[in-house]
Amino acid sequence: MVRAITVALGLALVVGLAPAWAGTGGPDHPPVGMEAPGQPLAGMSPLDTEAYGTTKNTILVVAPTSFIAEGGTPFWLKFGYFSAVTGDTRRSFFATVNLPTGALLQSLWACVRDSSDTGHVHVRFLQQTCPGGTACTQTTLEDIETGEADTPDFVVISSSDMSGTTWMNYDPAAGVNYGYILAHLSESTSNLQIGPIMIAYRRQVSPAPATATFDDVPPDHWAFRFVEALAASGITAGCGGDSYCPDDPITRAQMAVYLAAALGLHYPG
Repeated sequence: MVRAITVALGLALVVGLAPAWAGTGGPDHPPVGMEAPGQPLAGMSPLDTEAYGTTKNTILVVAPTSFIAEGGTPFWLKFGYFSAVTGDTRRSFFATVNLPTGALLQSLWACVRDSSDTGHVHVRFLQQTCPGGTACTQTTLEDIETGEADTPDFVVISSSDMSGTTWMNYDPAAGVNYGYILAHLSESTSNLQIGPIMIAYRRQVSPAPATATFDDVPPDHWAFRFVEALAASGITAGCGGDSYCPDDPITRAQMAVYLAAALGLHYPG
């Protein structure tokens, strides 16, 4: 084994990004009368819950219990779906989205119920960018909804318009970013309901910088991008003297340093 192949490529592709769960806590109120939704996720097997590497999707699940109703009003929750209380005119619901920095966004999926021929379900994924000292700006990353007259009952709606967008929790140029799901029901009825919402993303290795950290891994080296990712993450400092020694064998001791630093291993003392 050589240092560049076993460490830079392997760790840079596998370690660093992990799935997260949204969660702000939502009330569990007496349910409205409704049948069980059955299998709303049927046919979604390509969306792995947790996938490593850079070619598979990882899924962040925004659970119905993560939502807070507009104004803090109660809402009905049963069988993993929620709906607005009959007669309530405030039918917007919010949930925080917690994505890891560097996530390459792919698509938005929403399990919903629409059995109304006069109403619809509307789900948006929004990003707030807040530079220090100035007002925040809002961007719509994804926008999906059922048709006004359509009545598909329990269905999964999705879109991939945000495919290729890189998520950054903090961008030195733009400031702090945070995301949330805004779900809206056009009617207060059990015929319009919202279930789990999923954001598909992929892990990725950062683009290569313009200049090299190590003299023996120049920008035209095939492993340059991956070696630089390890160096920027504090996983490796090279072999001394501004060198990385990409063709040297690695010892078990060196591998222990790489893995412990990459995984952030910590145990009670």
